[in-house]
Amino acid sequence: ALASGAVIYSRITRESAELLGLKQGSTVLALFKATGVKVAAYIPARDGDNLLHGHVSQVAAFAEDREIGLALSPELRLTGFAEQGAQLAEGDAAMASIEESSVVIAISG
Repeated sequence: ALASGAVIYSRITRESAELLGLKQGSTVLALFKATGVKVAAYIPARDGDNLLHGHVSQVAAFAEDREIGLALSPELRLTGFAEQGAQLAEGDAAMASIEESSVVIAISG
């Protein structure tokens, strides 16, 4: 759970959970590569996807994709990619989609 109340789910094996010593209420870090984050103005809900809402904080255009910085809250930001032709600008409301299987869990502290 994030401070905002949003929840990020990760799909991991039981063996991995045991090796990490995960327990109900454990504090963890959720890690994922920017290439695993799809950003768009609207993304329909699908099973197995984490959907996060925020505002575009940065846009960088490349040949095939657009790298988008998304502010989820004043202190929490992520980076992902929008499809070419996506009409996103700084300040726009947008969503990020991250597959549960793309979220890696690490023990915090």
